[in-house]
Amino acid sequence: MVCPLVARDAGLGEIGRMGLLMTPKLGPRVRLAVVTTNAPLQENKTRLDTSVIDFCALCKKCATACPSQSIPHEGRSQIEGALRWQIHSETCFTYWATIGTDCGKCMQVCPYSHPNNALHNSIRWGIGNNWLFRRLALAFDNLFYGKHHGSQKIPSWIKQ
Repeated sequence: MVCPLVARDAGLGEIGRMGLLMTPKLGPRVRLAVVTTNAPLQENKTRLDTSVIDFCALCKKCATACPSQSIPHEGRSQIEGALRWQIHSETCFTYWATIGTDCGKCMQVCPYSHPNNALHNSIRWGIGNNWLFRRLALAFDNLFYGKHHGSQKIPSWIKQ
């Protein structure tokens, strides 16, 4: 859990409802790593972007889709000095251990995880720039993708 917090502090995004770093362009679809150094670095000023948090507060699709119910439906609270959602990591990990692999359902249903194409990129841009558009985008996501994403069929190449 260290990488998302370090990335948030670096201004790369915010911690979303599912406990992952959410960026305005890629949502939870990022891989993080941390490099430590004692080299002198120049600090960049980052612009605070609350659109992702605002959208997560409205959406709740990850919480609804979570098979272990590890993602809260409630609002954020102060956790270790930061206002964020607290996932129940024990039930999440227990579910992973039970199914024998990681889950990823939260990332699958996240509207930010839609394909990287002109249509979805323009929607992500609208979400980032207009509070009313955020609400409309969620309504349209529910219309086109469903309010509760069902389980997808297992690809034939993965069956044994």
